[in-house]
Amino acid sequence: MSKKHFLKRVFSIFLAVLLFAQPLADLNWYFADGDDRPTIPSNQNVAFNKTATSVEGKVNTWEIKVSYDAKDIIEPTDYFLVLDRSGSMGYDKNNNTESSSNWDRSTSRMQYVKDATNEMVKEIFDEYGGLIDNRVSIISYASHHSKYGGGLRIDHELAGKDQENSIIGAVNNIEAWGGTNTQRALHQALVMARQAYAEDTKKERQRVIILLSDGLPTVCPGIDFTKVPNTTSGANAMWEAGSVGKDGYMDKRYTRYDQDL
Repeated sequence: MSKKHFLKRVFSIFLAVLLFAQPLADLNWYFADGDDRPTIPSNQNVAFNKTATSVEGKVNTWEIKVSYDAKDIIEPTDYFLVLDRSGSMGYDKNNNTESSSNWDRSTSRMQYVKDATNEMVKEIFDEYGGLIDNRVSIISYASHHSKYGGGLRIDHELAGKDQENSIIGAVNNIEAWGGTNTQRALHQALVMARQAYAEDTKKERQRVIILLSDGLPTVCPGIDFTKVPNTTSGANAMWEAGSVGKDGYMDKRYTRYDQDL
């Protein structure tokens, strides 16, 4: 390549860079609002619009206006509220039990869970002014020997806003007693959530499981604590001392009962 041709090419590249760099330096990008927002097509969720207007009195200078809008995606949700109703949930703020003359039901853990759950139910159904089709199910759990209806209970099947009062009534009827079989309750909630997903032919609904409990499980399905090496001596000692089996905590018999639930 001759020196003359080389200089011409360099000069051409310089001019090209100059032409592009100048307008880029003066670009003013911003997101428009109000009437400048584009119309979103019915089959889309986001729309963009861009216009370019030459700036008077300036060479190769343009004002670029970019506007956008997006739909507020509202997806209905199925909520599976899993409530611990084991014996410890009956303790009041001073750790008094129901059998104590000083027991205060209004400050019991169970009452706090009821109040929180009922408030949650109201907010779920009032979301977006009640225009969204949310649903709620109530699942409560204790251990198999609980005097209030067995270990695992579906207190209310999945239902919408028209059943709000019925759901709240089911929550208010829950009483605390027994051991804490959290695993079984969460498994049941998962089964129900999967069933709801299978029935959701349009796949438009979200599913959420919420657990309300005061602590760790004390009962679980399918485990015989006498066969667990690291806990055998401790479990047997507690058994003989009477601290296990009398009030539902880590009871070897109850774990066998619960394994078939």
